[in-house]
Amino acid sequence: GRSPLHTMVDLAREAFNAANYELAAEVLEREIAEEGLTQDRALDRADALAMQGNFHAAFEAYHLAFKMGKVAHERLNHLVTALVRVYSRKAGVILPDGDDSAADFLKDVVMCSVCSGLLFEPVTIPCGHTFCKRCIEKDPSKTCPRCRLRFTEAEFPDCQVLKPTVILCNIFDKWWPEEVKAIRLKWEGNDLFSKKEFSRATEKYTEALTLVPGDPILYSNRSHAYSSSQDWSLALKDALLVCELRPDWPKGHYRKGMALLGLGRQEEAMSCFLQCLTLDSTVRPAQMELEKLLHNLLSPTSELPPLHVGNKYSAPPSLHTPTPSLIHSLAATSLNGTCEESPMVTDQVGGISMERREAEPGPSREGSVHMRSLHECPPDERMEEEESNSDSELEMGRGKGRRKTHDFAGGRLKACASEPVLMEQEDDSMAGRRRSFSESSSNNGPSKSHCAKEEGKLEEPSPEVIDSEDFECSLCMRLFFNPVTTPCGHSFCRDCLLRCLDHDNKCPLCKFCLKMYLAERRDKVTDTIDKIIKHFLGKDHVKRQAVHEEEVAELARLTEQMPIFVCTVAYPTVPCPLHIFEPRYRLMLRRCLETGTRQFGMCIYSPDGGYMEHGTVLEIRDVSFMPDGRSVVDTVGKSRFKVLDRGMRDGYNIAKVEPMEDVCVDGEEKAALEQLNAAVYQEATSWVQSLPANTIGRILQHFGNMPDCEADPQANPDGPAWTWWLLAILPVDQRIQYTVLVMNSLKDRLEALRRILSCIRGRQ
Repeated sequence: GRSPLHTMVDLAREAFNAANYELAAEVLEREIAEEGLTQDRALDRADALAMQGNFHAAFEAYHLAFKMGKVAHERLNHLVTALVRVYSRKAGVILPDGDDSAADFLKDVVMCSVCSGLLFEPVTIPCGHTFCKRCIEKDPSKTCPRCRLRFTEAEFPDCQVLKPTVILCNIFDKWWPEEVKAIRLKWEGNDLFSKKEFSRATEKYTEALTLVPGDPILYSNRSHAYSSSQDWSLALKDALLVCELRPDWPKGHYRKGMALLGLGRQEEAMSCFLQCLTLDSTVRPAQMELEKLLHNLLSPTSELPPLHVGNKYSAPPSLHTPTPSLIHSLAATSLNGTCEESPMVTDQVGGISMERREAEPGPSREGSVHMRSLHECPPDERMEEEESNSDSELEMGRGKGRRKTHDFAGGRLKACASEPVLMEQEDDSMAGRRRSFSESSSNNGPSKSHCAKEEGKLEEPSPEVIDSEDFECSLCMRLFFNPVTTPCGHSFCRDCLLRCLDHDNKCPLCKFCLKMYLAERRDKVTDTIDKIIKHFLGKDHVKRQAVHEEEVAELARLTEQMPIFVCTVAYPTVPCPLHIFEPRYRLMLRRCLETGTRQFGMCIYSPDGGYMEHGTVLEIRDVSFMPDGRSVVDTVGKSRFKVLDRGMRDGYNIAKVEPMEDVCVDGEEKAALEQLNAAVYQEATSWVQSLPANTIGRILQHFGNMPDCEADPQANPDGPAWTWWLLAILPVDQRIQYTVLVMNSLKDRLEALRRILSCIRGRQ
């Protein structure tokens, strides 16, 4: 059996994984008492105490473990998780006030879901979703961020070099010229940043901000550039603006924390990292920084002041070690079970006023050493978010960061999402900078567009620049309907493009080979173009949709306009596989599928070059498309018809038809018909059984088994199914088969089959 020690270890681990932290801590305490204290046991117990919320005991356990030897900062991940949990309950995060449906639409449609900026050089991938070219190219997984469709080289070899969607590039240049120029400058700045030319990168971001003065992404990138050149004060100012413009964006709080860390204000940085992780717990860089700060706090060189439950905190230690008053505040909250006011929601931080911090000397020694190591370490050892890239979003906080507001002290907490530590008091230059936004607007009576730019929002284009002609398909010269985009970047109505590909597998505009596009049936609607049309050109879209629906309804009226495939004789209830390769019939097949009728008529050629006046309705059961656009269609006969009028539609025949049925008989004629039906069935069965085994095998493979003889041969308007099965396999001329097909008397048809069988047996 297993030793008691292993049993206790397993029990503690199971309790911890089941979130029974109290039991886990008790088991570990017992294990330590019986087996002795080791560093691993001390750390495991500290983790359990932290997750339980008993931070007082947890810190003592961590401190003890640190005195026993080196501890990697990653080992504090459970402590970080526990602190974030308490911080989120204490601080709370609110949703932005107001309901701006227009802004929400623009965010969902014309903003890249990867970088959260206006789509720049937008490319459309096979699933129909659109992203910035750089954003999608830098993702090695080749997976759509929205629907997770993979478009690797093996699956979509023609999509490895995606070209920008031409119509979207033109529209965005027309509707948002300054924003597009600013994004171009931003990417230029990002390129310079990747080359470690931080000063020139800052110039690009500043130039872009003159065009869109309220863009939080640009402030975030510039803050990162300032931090990289160790200009911490300017980095902090930009980070504060990011938090003001987008309080629910984790990246802003992370930038702010990094700047504060560079200034040696570790506790305030710690609060920012906690806020960042509260908004998005998956931000690994913020978690790493918080782990390092806690690591410094718990190291043997750091004296841990005693914890006082309540509103009184011990005096902060020297600035050479992180001030633990924030952690003590959270611990006190956890121990008391209340949400008392803590240093992070006042204008005092750890007992030191903001005025005193401004008067204090520059960054501390430890803060400088920490930041220097971050920017000087090899790229493969640096944090993922900081790797030579000042991208727009860098995968951080995408679509996350909104939590419910908690009520504290009888009121609703509001501003803590943007200012968790650095509160109302700012330096004069920062305050003046913020006032410039509002005061200049009120004095000059700004336009809605100007206000939106100052707030970092993308405003809807003015009606003067919205033109339906910008969204016309170059093939049909009508408004796009179900727009699709090819890998070469050109957009067309889906039906228009497929009609062109029926004749040639190249792009109608640039002649780019679309063989793979056609082979994959890759005709997903381009989501961005479709939604823009529906939103900004709603009335035009409704009219265009009505025209399309009318066209589809007209195609679906089979009795008035039955599509006619002129090829061979088909019979009711009998399978009829087809190979379709002509462009006109490819179009016909596609329309049969799109209208939902899944039916067309089959006739044979007439001596005069047209087609005969009788035929069979075929129903499509399955279609297999080939890479070059050809298809193998599995159909089965449904019923017979007679042509009343003829016409043409887009190269293929159509006809007005009427159903054709057998003439029913009663009385003695019916009894005689039933006897004749049974007799001919027996003759047919005998003939089939006399065929060679390989011939029977091919017949069964192609047409299936011979149907049974029906008791009532007139139950079906087209007569017994076995008669059509037999007629299909008889080795006779097509004209004879057609003659039997058009008979509307079952008696005549049975007698004709008997004569044919007699002739065949005579030849044998």
